[in-house]
Amino acid sequence: MAELSVKRLKTSLPICKIHRPFVGSRVKQSLRRVAYRLDALANIFEQDDIALPRVAAFFHEHSEQEQAQAEAMLDYLSDRGGQYCNKDIQRPGCEEVCAVIPALELMLGQWKEEMAVMVELSQLSKEHSDPHSASVVKSRFLGPLVPCVKLLGDLLTNARRVGCTIDRSGGFGEYLINQLQEELTNVTSG
Repeated sequence: MAELSVKRLKTSLPICKIHRPFVGSRVKQSLRRVAYRLDALANIFEQDDIALPRVAAFFHEHSEQEQAQAEAMLDYLSDRGGQYCNKDIQRPGCEEVCAVIPALELMLGQWKEEMAVMVELSQLSKEHSDPHSASVVKSRFLGPLVPCVKLLGDLLTNARRVGCTIDRSGGFGEYLINQLQEELTNVTSG
């Protein structure tokens, strides 16, 4: 008797090698990696040679929010009977970041990628006749990302306008971003 072939869905989401034979068990992304990367960025801005405490606090706050979102996603996944495969912890990929603009660009790219994954997850839920999952993904995971991406885009624009550099040289722009941005002192919840 021939083995049943598993039909692979067309998607850009990675599939876990361990659960590849199981059609319903697909890993979407490394859920805690975003929080880990944001925490690494915060640690960069706490160093003595850079020392931008409000920028560091901004990244720490969003790291905690991302950790809470990852835990909420894992709880929802387990409630729905899904499986999650932990991956090896890798470097956060921000070792060469030493200024505000590259850090904000990295964070914006990460959130846009996360947003794309959540949109695709919502679409897959709709395609597989699961409107509850689509609604939960949109309201609990995709909805809070939209204002965060807008805030980050505004911060990035302001950083470029005040003259922040893209290298370690630092300057008055970094000081202005650290001292004058209300978004950094009054961190919005994402």
